[in-house]
This record gives sequence, structure tokens and C-alpha cells, in this order.
Amino acid sequence: MRTVPMEKTLFEAFQENLENVMRARGSSGVKYAWYGTSANNVESIVRHGFEIHRIVPILILTRAHL
Repeated sequence: MRTVPMEKTLFEAFQENLENVMRARGSSGVKYAWYGTSANNVESIVRHGFEIHRIVPILILTRAHL
């Protein structure tokens, strides 16, 4: 996976915040987890997180013929 300066900066800010919370509270509450996916999806997740796209259901009205 390639990284760009902005991604590196965001990760460093996350790590710094994690350390600050741990010093203040004794625990950061961060949980690490495994998520199996393709290499292409990893890049998308790193850039955008685990977004849930809104799916607007389309209602199709039909006539019932007896």
C-alpha cells in the first residue's frame, strides 16, 4: 500500500492522540481487529474509513391483476 504525506500525518496525529489519552486515563479504549479484504479495499478503508453508504430503496408500484 502506498502512503501520501497527508495519510502519514493523519496516522501520526492518531498515534499522538492515543498516547495522550493513555497518559490521561491509563487506557485508550482502542480495539484492534482483523478485517479480511482485498488490497484495493484496504486503500479505500485507509482513506475513507468503514463508510456505510446510504441505500435509498426504490419502491415500484405494480397493479395486481385478478
